[in-house]
Amino acid sequence: MKSKMAIYIPTQTLHSQFRKIMRKFIEISEETLERLESGKSVEGSMKKDLKTGKITFTAWKRKAPKYYKEKKVADLDNGWLGKTNLHYTEHLKFARSMGFSRIMDAMERNHRQAKDAMTDEEIINRV
Repeated sequence: MKSKMAIYIPTQTLHSQFRKIMRKFIEISEETLERLESGKSVEGSMKKDLKTGKITFTAWKRKAPKYYKEKKVADLDNGWLGKTNLHYTEHLKFARSMGFSRIMDAMERNHRQAKDAMTDEEIINRV
């Protein structure tokens, strides 16, 4: 179902001292009208149909992004292992002063710890 809502668009005539107010009707849906009346903004596209000459407003139907809260699975030496509904994430932090080779060794050690924590969690969940 569509309802009509009128908006006023001022247009200038030949003389700048006189202004003519024209009434334009724009077709919008009931949902869009409810959102506008409640004070919310509505994003969408406005088009004029060339055959009928009517102006229609179509609201974009966007979904809000879904954020999953991350749970801490295990503490590692230089960070922690997190888990969401979709992913496992390994958060690590190293000082640059450690040097490249020490950082690489520490990363391997932390990665082994994370894998062990994941296997422990899997065993506990299955039992």
